[in-house]
This record gives sequence, structure tokens and C-alpha cells, in this order.
Amino acid sequence: GEQSPDLEIPDKNPSGISSTISVPTSGIVSKLRVSVEIRHTFIGDLVVELMSPSGRRAVLHTRQGGSNHDLIQTYDSSTTSILSPLIGQASNGVWILRVSDLDAVDVGRLKRGCFHLASPMAEP
Repeated sequence: GEQSPDLEIPDKNPSGISSTISVPTSGIVSKLRVSVEIRHTFIGDLVVELMSPSGRRAVLHTRQGGSNHDLIQTYDSSTTSILSPLIGQASNGVWILRVSDLDAVDVGRLKRGCFHLASPMAEP
């Protein structure tokens, strides 16, 4: 699934913004790849999470990067363990990408978020 919501991320707001992607395919997630494009002048302000339809979440970015600009990143369960909480989850339902800006001054935008269930296994 992919969304290009072009949403402004509210400054110093832990609730942040959410972008949803509905997955109609039933199965159990065995591999996952997530890509984000966030325009922001201080990525150290940001927390980015992906939540499965069951509410389980994986934190993709937690305020790293300091004053670096723009978070354009792909996370793959084959190469990083940060997505491991989502492996074994049911694929069918609404997935939520949430972005929060926890400091003042710099405002950003969620330009694009997408994820691929690289190889969902059939449910038993």
C-alpha cells in the first residue's frame, strides 16, 4: 500500500499525524518493507511508527539525526530488527503510519509513506 498524504506535521505535538493504508489481503506477515518521505529541517524532532491492524507497533525512527534535513528512508525486515514486532501479524486491515514532532520551531510534512508485505503467508 502507498499513500501520498502531504500532511503537515504539527509542531511539538506528541499526537502527531496519522496516515492509513488498508490491506485487503488475508495472511500472516513474514516479511515487510516500509518507506517514508518526510520533509523536515530537523529530523531529530521526529518519532515515526507503523501500527498493524491489531495495534502492535514498530518504532521506525526515534529522534535520531539531529539537525539533518528530511527523512527519506526504507526499512526492511530482512536487514533490520526494528520491524520484528510486526512479523507474524495478520496482514488484513488498516495499517497506520504515525509521525510526531516532539520539539518546537521546525515544522515538516509527511509527503509519502508506503509499505510492502513482501511475502504474506496464507493463514492456517
